[in-house]
Amino acid sequence: MTCSTDTINTNRTPLAGAGMGGSLFDLSADNLANQYIEGIVNESIDIASAPVNIYKLLGIHEQERLLDLTGKGTTISSGQYPEFVAENVIIDNPAEWRSIQRGSLILSGSYIGYDFGPILLDNGRERYGIDTEVKYHITSIMLQQGCESKNRISKARIERSDDGDKWYGVALIDLLDDSDSHWIDIKQSAPSRYWRIRPLAFNGGVDDFWSVQRLSLSEYTKTDISNVQYATGFLENRDRNYSTDPIATKGYYDFVEVQTELARFGIELNTQFVFKFGFSSIVNKLGRPIVIGDILEVPSEIQYDVHLNPIKKYLEVTDVSWATTGYTPGWMPTLYNVMAQPMIASQETLDITGDLNLPTTDNDFFNLKSSLFNSGNLYDDQQIRAEANTELPEVGTDTANDAIIPESIVRYGLVAGVNLNKLNTNQQAVYIEDGLPPNGAAYTEGPVYPLDPKDNDYHRLTYIGLKDPIPPRLYKYSLAKMRWLFMEEDKRLRANSRKPQLTEYLTNGIDVNSIGK
Repeated sequence: MTCSTDTINTNRTPLAGAGMGGSLFDLSADNLANQYIEGIVNESIDIASAPVNIYKLLGIHEQERLLDLTGKGTTISSGQYPEFVAENVIIDNPAEWRSIQRGSLILSGSYIGYDFGPILLDNGRERYGIDTEVKYHITSIMLQQGCESKNRISKARIERSDDGDKWYGVALIDLLDDSDSHWIDIKQSAPSRYWRIRPLAFNGGVDDFWSVQRLSLSEYTKTDISNVQYATGFLENRDRNYSTDPIATKGYYDFVEVQTELARFGIELNTQFVFKFGFSSIVNKLGRPIVIGDILEVPSEIQYDVHLNPIKKYLEVTDVSWATTGYTPGWMPTLYNVMAQPMIASQETLDITGDLNLPTTDNDFFNLKSSLFNSGNLYDDQQIRAEANTELPEVGTDTANDAIIPESIVRYGLVAGVNLNKLNTNQQAVYIEDGLPPNGAAYTEGPVYPLDPKDNDYHRLTYIGLKDPIPPRLYKYSLAKMRWLFMEEDKRLRANSRKPQLTEYLTNGIDVNSIGK
């Protein structure tokens, strides 16, 4: 079912939790004396202080392209009608999904979402012999509801889960009462296999259902100053995005050369710069106060190399506070203290160094805009764990993704008299010994053999109900010998069976009081 007024709304809903209201800091709103003092402070700064260019920290880089990640997994829902199944929301189908719940039951038990499923080979077969998950860090959701207002929700909760049983809340979102498609940005959380939308407010009555026409999920993250992530432990935000158009202002500054006992050994600390800005003037120019991470360029500190080429001085803001000398008699602050240190050319400041320092050679550091600099959340520990789980959930060598020779080349080899398949040069996952057939071949699995096997059929024999698990064994049926031939066993399971004990030891240590008991 489609609506006659269907459109794609390109306007994106702001990040959940981002402030939408409030006014800028207004020092002189109610006090003429403060207004007069503020004017004198800003005038003296404009007349006697040094020019400073400010490069605003905008937030984090847009992590991924705006792509729909649905396709290889399956939709999940709280129930459906035969003609209005959940799969309708992700495929090119004029039908829609309708909740089997109605009225108030929609708020207590209805949801629709997506399961990205286990890790699969290209032919659709599961890649590993253990339970695996494809996890994505969803930060944007496109939702298109039904044609009639009575079948729509106005507020919802976005949730994620690793097992489909225990759910974690990610964001609360407000939805427009129309049938258009809307992209909704949600705050960053963690990569997960299951994602769903659960209603919190329903427009309809006791006999009305909830309908959804389209649902898309994306890892796109809108650049926003309120969305700067910090890596656990290092307190770094590696994916910063800066404005490359500086905002000109003026401010007093002084610098302190920090000297320690280590200076005698040639170890010196960075010079600390201290700036004083008129707070209201900064807010009017930037639209916000200066924050930690902003970049300051000081033209009066410019240096020159041996060829008399100018080298600009960039400083990174490390702290902000009120200046003790900038209060009015009524204790209203007027001056803003900004501490800064020399900026280091790194991934965080790549927008500045990449745009303002042209590379001198092909190997110049600033020209290395590789996947290292452009990948999203590279230094986030949850992201790293999820990517490691997706890429290689088991320890050891994995050749399942090794490139194979295309069939067209194999046929060309046959014309030349070379049978590449016969030479066994075109096989995948042959030496892993995980109890799975090579080349993504199909197989059956269970504690008993199939009754009517065919020649070269594979069966993965499993053992259940044992305290000390026996690794599954792979057999191949030979019609010539009229029996199942043992191929290999899942040797990784022996290590996997010990992982819970190792994890407990590494995480919590050993209880010395339990030794010998």
